[in-house]
Amino acid sequence: MQFSWSLESIPELSELSSEERSRVWWAACWKAHRHWQAWIGFVGLCLCAYFGMTLGNMIGLPFTGIWDGVAIGGAIYW
Repeated sequence: MQFSWSLESIPELSELSSEERSRVWWAACWKAHRHWQAWIGFVGLCLCAYFGMTLGNMIGLPFTGIWDGVAIGGAIYW
């Protein structure tokens, strides 16, 4: 499997201009957020961030918990 790390490396978009590539990519991203599964993932991100922050505060790490929760929630979301 080949990963595309930039818009230029996506074969389907490689022949488009920079502006057109960006427009098409953003349209596809927003189209994905019209589905309920994407919103469930977003809620999961928020909940993981909240629980990570709460757990961090309970053990005495007031700011580290936020980033731990966001990292876990972000992995679930994407």
